[in-house]
Amino acid sequence: MSDFAAQWPYVRAGVITLALFSQCVSALPDRPLNVEKLERPEGRRALRWLGAALRPFGMREQADVQRLVINQSERLVAVRAWLLRPVAPLTDAGAMRQQWRLFLNARDQVYRLRIDAQTQDGTWSVVYRTHQEDALGLAPTLDYRRLRGVYNPGKDGPRGQYEAFARWLMTRIWTQHPEYAALRVGMERIHVAGRERPAELLGTDFVIEQTRPEQL
Repeated sequence: MSDFAAQWPYVRAGVITLALFSQCVSALPDRPLNVEKLERPEGRRALRWLGAALRPFGMREQADVQRLVINQSERLVAVRAWLLRPVAPLTDAGAMRQQWRLFLNARDQVYRLRIDAQTQDGTWSVVYRTHQEDALGLAPTLDYRRLRGVYNPGKDGPRGQYEAFARWLMTRIWTQHPEYAALRVGMERIHVAGRERPAELLGTDFVIEQTRPEQL
């Protein structure tokens, strides 16, 4: 048996250990907390719990707890970057730098798709609202999980393909229902119900309205 063959199990174990270590460290948060994040409902709850735990140690002010959390999160991000620097060639070669944020804290505001149609007499009515209204039988298509990823807004607003999706959807509706003079697609912004506040419609964002083209 060659020297390499004899050493290979140890080399393989070392590479696997290094890869697992880099993934565990990479799973740590890559961005520090800030005041904006801690002012969200889930952030305030976490600060209350931590404040109660630290109160016996003399930390009574909520501002002190918030400052401590921000400082420690900045240190954690710095340590993460320092630990990952030596294994960067490995993680880059294996495309292992992805951050899989599968279990984020839920936000207190969500969106649902809404479609309004205008008849020839100028009357507007809702023809589709996610999980509520479906006068045109659009739900089997629009509720499909892969299509939702096309139109559902991200944290920075509508996705790049949102407008093209809205135009496509309008064309499809007019093809089957030429009686509509105009269509309007938008995303209703809703505050999710909680123990301290009921569900509330906050408005309709990213509205795209169009009259029916003559060629349809």
